Amino acid sequence: DEAALGVCLRIAWRTLVLRGVPDHEVLPALHDVLVSERQSHQFCTAVDLTISADRSHLTTRLAGHPPPICLSDEPALLDGSHRGLPLGVRADRGWPDATTELGASWGILAYTDGAFEVLREDGTRLELEGLVDLVAARPCPRDQAGLDALLDAVQQPHLSSRHPDDLALIGLLVP
Repeated sequence: DEAALGVCLRIAWRTLVLRGVPDHEVLPALHDVLVSERQSHQFCTAVDLTISADRSHLTTRLAGHPPPICLSDEPALLDGSHRGLPLGVRADRGWPDATTELGASWGILAYTDGAFEVLREDGTRLELEGLVDLVAARPCPRDQAGLDALLDAVQQPHLSSRHPDDLALIGLLVP
């Protein structure tokens, strides 16, 4: 059921974007699709990103999901204080946005919960702090090869622990 709902939401998102729906209307529309198509009380967390045409600003809308990680010499989570509820929970509070001013070159890492909910060898969860520490332990990527190496390193705890949840990573560099 979850996989089918995920496909449905992906198609809905793609349709909304291709139709030019304003950014602030995308999550409410996805919420409506989820509520009409779900089985029982399913919900979904999401991160919605908009990069300005000049690549100097990144706007985030968070539906119950932690913010992406800014890739720099000192990686850190982007501001998540505006995080709203997951899609499918309640739409009346909406999903506010936050805009981050970016430098001339920057990178970002978005991820699913399969990246930070894995168990370490000592039985504790990696959690978000551990994920940021894992990113910080690698050189800041400056090119595709560096980004590929970072993505490989971030997925390794998931693969090693045989975590049953899925894992998706998206890395973006603007040199």
